[in-house]
Amino acid sequence: MIARVSVVQLEPGKIDAFLDSAREARPKVEALPGFSDSEILVDRKGGRVMVVQLYESEAGARAFESLTEVRQRVAAAGGYPLGSVKTEYWEVAPRD
Repeated sequence: MIARVSVVQLEPGKIDAFLDSAREARPKVEALPGFSDSEILVDRKGGRVMVVQLYESEAGARAFESLTEVRQRVAAAGGYPLGSVKTEYWEVAPRD
């Protein structure tokens, strides 16, 4: 299992618009190969969000980049340029 972890600084007051746009985009993300789950962590005071998506493989996690239109729409809602997103890929350790 691979986690795609993205952190971005939003424009002040844009967190709720970002969340609404991300919720609208979720069906397209869920349709990606190997998608398992996702969570959005919010720092309202600091104006940041962290998106954690889980995929069966790194290839699946990297497939998110192909959703250019979706990514642009969510970025516009959050008031940030796509290039400002910091993304890392992490192996998810087994619970056993």
